[in-house]
Amino acid sequence: MGIKIKIDGKEITAQHGEMLLRVAKRAGIDIPALCEDDNLEPYGVCRLCLVEIIAGKRKRVTASCTYPVLEEVEVLTDSEKIRNLRRLAIELLLARCWTNKKMREIAAKYGVHDTRFPKEEEDCILCGLCERYCREVVGANALGFSSRGPERKVGTPLEKPSEACIGCGSCAWICPTQCIEYEEKDGRRRIWDKEFRMLKCKKCGKYTWTIEERDFFIKKTGLPTDKFNLCLDCRNGE
Repeated sequence: MGIKIKIDGKEITAQHGEMLLRVAKRAGIDIPALCEDDNLEPYGVCRLCLVEIIAGKRKRVTASCTYPVLEEVEVLTDSEKIRNLRRLAIELLLARCWTNKKMREIAAKYGVHDTRFPKEEEDCILCGLCERYCREVVGANALGFSSRGPERKVGTPLEKPSEACIGCGSCAWICPTQCIEYEEKDGRRRIWDKEFRMLKCKKCGKYTWTIEERDFFIKKTGLPTDKFNLCLDCRNGE
C-alpha cells in the first residue's frame, strides 16, 4: 500500500520503504546527487541530496538517497537551510577537485564558482560509483578502495593491472567527474593500465566488446558465443 507524502508542497504516493530520492525523481522533482544510480544500492557519501524531513513536530536533515519512506512526512528540498548545506557540500567537492573541468561545471550548475576551502588538484570525489558498478552490476570486482582519510583512493589492487578487469568501460562511463583514463583506438581499448583487444560487430563493423568482456558474460549468462557477434545497435535493429 502506498504512503502519501508531500515534497515541496506536492502530494506524491511512495511505496513503503522506497528511497526518498527515487520517489522525487519519479515525480520529476530535481534533487542533485553525484553518488546515486538506480542500479546501485544507496551510498550517501556526496551529501548533495540533503533534504529537510518534517514528521509531526520533528524536523531533521537527512540524505534523501538513504532515507526510506515509512510514514507520512513533508519534505523540503529547497529551503534556505538546505541551500546552504548543499552549497557547503559542493564547495568541499570543488575544493578537492579544483582543476577538474567536469566538477567545475557541476558546481557552476548550482551557482558555486569558487570555494572558501584550500584547493587541491584531485580528480576523484570518492563517490564509489565506479567500484560499486563494477561489483554490483557487472560483477567483475576489479576495483576497490585503499588507504584511509586524505590518502583514500579507488583503483585496482596494488595499483597494478587487474586480472579481474574485463575492459568493459562501465567505470569510466558512470564516473561523474570523468576522471578515469580511457582510450580506444585501432581496435584496442586501454583502461586501468591494461590493454584489451576488441571485437568487431559482424553486421556494421563497429568495434564493440573486448574479448575478456565477451567471455565474461558468456560464462555469466550461459548465452552462446554468436549472441555477442553484433553490437547493441544492430542487435536491437534485428
